[in-house]
Amino acid sequence: GALGSETSGGNIKRGLTKVVPLAALDSPNGTASDAGKGTARLAIITADRFGLNSAVVKLCQEAGLTPVVLEHDPQSAEAQTVNDKQQHYRFDMTNSTALLKVLERLEAVFGKARSLIHLQSVGCGSDGQWMTVRDSALVFFLLIKHLGAGLTKRAGEFASGIVAATSMGGKFGLEGNAPGELLSAGQASIAGIVKSAEKELKINCKVVDFEEDAIKPKSKGQLEVARRLFAELCAAEPIVEVGYWKNDRFGLAVENKELDHTLLNGSNLNGDAVILLTGGARGITAEIALELAERYKPRLIIVGRSNRAEGPEEARFAGLQTPREVKGAIIEQLKEEGKQVTIPVVEARYQSLIGQREIRSNLEKLEAAGARVEYHALDVRDRQAVSGLTKRLYEAYGNINAVIHGAGVIEDAYIKDKSPESFLRVFETKVLGAFNLVESLRLETLDYLLLFSSVVGRTGNAGQADYVAANEVVNKLALSLKSKVRGRAASIMWGPWKGGMAQPELESIFASYGWAMIDKNAGRRALTDEILLGKREEVEVLLVAELDKGTALEAKGARLKEAKLRRTNNGDYEFSFELNTQVDLFLADHTFDGVPVMPMAFALEFMSEAVTSVYPNCEIQVVENMDIPSGIVFEKDSKVIFVTVHEEECEGTRVRVSASLSSGLTQRRNNFKANFILDTPEAAKVVPNKVAELASGQARNDVGEAVSVPPLSEVYGQWLFHGPIFQGIKEIQAVGSHGVLGSIVGSRPRSCFRNAGETSWCLDPIMLDSAMQLGGVWARRYLDITVLPTGFRRLHNLAKPADGPLSVRIFMAPESTAAELTCDVAVYDRNGQIVWLIEGLGGVGSKSLNRLSGGGIGIGAGR
Repeated sequence: GALGSETSGGNIKRGLTKVVPLAALDSPNGTASDAGKGTARLAIITADRFGLNSAVVKLCQEAGLTPVVLEHDPQSAEAQTVNDKQQHYRFDMTNSTALLKVLERLEAVFGKARSLIHLQSVGCGSDGQWMTVRDSALVFFLLIKHLGAGLTKRAGEFASGIVAATSMGGKFGLEGNAPGELLSAGQASIAGIVKSAEKELKINCKVVDFEEDAIKPKSKGQLEVARRLFAELCAAEPIVEVGYWKNDRFGLAVENKELDHTLLNGSNLNGDAVILLTGGARGITAEIALELAERYKPRLIIVGRSNRAEGPEEARFAGLQTPREVKGAIIEQLKEEGKQVTIPVVEARYQSLIGQREIRSNLEKLEAAGARVEYHALDVRDRQAVSGLTKRLYEAYGNINAVIHGAGVIEDAYIKDKSPESFLRVFETKVLGAFNLVESLRLETLDYLLLFSSVVGRTGNAGQADYVAANEVVNKLALSLKSKVRGRAASIMWGPWKGGMAQPELESIFASYGWAMIDKNAGRRALTDEILLGKREEVEVLLVAELDKGTALEAKGARLKEAKLRRTNNGDYEFSFELNTQVDLFLADHTFDGVPVMPMAFALEFMSEAVTSVYPNCEIQVVENMDIPSGIVFEKDSKVIFVTVHEEECEGTRVRVSASLSSGLTQRRNNFKANFILDTPEAAKVVPNKVAELASGQARNDVGEAVSVPPLSEVYGQWLFHGPIFQGIKEIQAVGSHGVLGSIVGSRPRSCFRNAGETSWCLDPIMLDSAMQLGGVWARRYLDITVLPTGFRRLHNLAKPADGPLSVRIFMAPESTAAELTCDVAVYDRNGQIVWLIEGLGGVGSKSLNRLSGGGIGIGAGR
């Protein structure tokens, strides 16, 4: 299928959140009989501090619904009946188990809930208690988690869906209506959750903001507020955020607002300035810190969760650069410590080591740029730790001139799949960290308070309800601080940075808005411009990279033909597509301890399909330096995969490109990478000298003194962990000290994917994996270890292999050990000509990995 290619122009677009008028709603056109269709009349209503729930109950009853009021009381472990007649219950609603028990009991009596009317957040934070902010967000999240599936089934029925009320002034804190109390900004979490729930559940979801005075007890407007809420619940329209101020109805939009570069405000930052940054010495925060260091040479106080390693790196790792080298040293370290060698343990140590290297390197860069740097390891959720740090800074330096709050984490999952603990980790790191900072700062002497937010706080995003909620609170917190900070308070709603925390699903959403990944240099300049040119009254600021449209490509391959394609800031092609264990059948047959893991051969195939899609008139001649910096483990059913193609050089018809494959679950990093040399089919092949030697019958057949191995069914059942799809070895003819001789067969995409259609392979991954498996047979026979590939130096694609069977010869390097196995692999056609030659195929192995084949599956067995 033809793919629309999109190119990012590299320009940073700037926007401001603004209030826009909306047309008034008509009264709900529903009756009791409308509500009675089907069995579900249940309306769950959460109680608020002002008694608005009573007015809403009355309207629901008039509409023929069955309203039940749930009231949060952190002191009540069990549900207490407040009013039998009105079905009103009080209990600790942050207890997920207790809440689910109550909801199940109610739905057993009244049927699945038709609507959720959330009022609990009204007035939230006015008492100055953080717990009310935290509890309000958590309760709303849990209600949607438990009710979402049922509400989806009621979609389209009268008065069905989710409506939530807030009291941030009727205009969501904009246009001079910011919440008076800082903690009242916590109500914005509800807006974030609503926007994300709407994208996940695809039902009517709304958050409606009111003036608090209109909701308070004995207010003449309370009944009108209830009517408007119910009307919004019944209105079938795509608008999610609605506000009522006086008698007018409003919505929110983004207005393009570029900075005026002719008006230079200047800044109060200089070499004497003290700048506090949260978010650690890695990623986006580190880039911003480097920009500040180069421009102002200030005193930088960096706060991060990771401890800074003291002293030089451990000697065993010194000088090791490639993932293969580092992980090999980690495996040896684990063996010395007498610990089991497992992929998760190796990966965890590897990421920790690489993280410490990055922190050490970035801090050195900051100091080299002229900044005086301090690094403090603490959790910004710890109120005492944050307060203690700021106190020491004021005592030591007299003032803190600027604060940039960049701390944040993501743990993406749909609401139905997310745990309460995960929700709070994400929410509190951003929100509680911000509140702790604000509480401990001298706002009256502060020149800049920049709270890093995300554009998803404005748009919402499926799978990120916690992150969206947190960023919405940060946005409103900045609004509430506008008049309290001496200088400027602003929330910077960043689009995704290249190499930042943006997850795969997010990028396609950004593309639909016309946004691309932000190049780090462009992002650094954008923040500097904001400091120099931004106005005090501009608080909620969006900074996103502009996306331009390009040409179309014809994608190759079963998965790439369904991929989204865009061009990055530097002109790279980036394909994104989903892999799912239920659809992509090969994953279920390549598992470690029952968990699917991406095979190197399939990663190479996806990259090969990408490069040949970009260069359709060329074919792959050579693949060089195939490497696996970090494997991809499918802890859940699906992941979105990104394949990036970058042109390195072009000479005539010959092209050299680099390609990478990543999954980006937390931070985007390359999981697999390789270089490709392509040329037209008519061009002469680059044939290495050793091909002629290896093509001789003597070289192919001489494996050394032959030894016995089990029958092939037992090899697959007891030695190798590969399931039926990967069992491409047809025969093991000879095994000796010099290597292995065997034969393999190829495959078709339709055996590896559902709905593959009539597609074909670039480099048949089953054939390639089966050839490598013969090296695994040698390792098991001679070293009694299970070996995993770490990459190869070079693959020569000399001819297109037939379906098979094809002969394979493994040439083991004499120096091969368990810590580092190396071999060459030659694949021959029926005439004895080499079609593939793999040079420097590497692997690492251990006896502990032999468990992967325990209870294995014989040829032809099902899974």
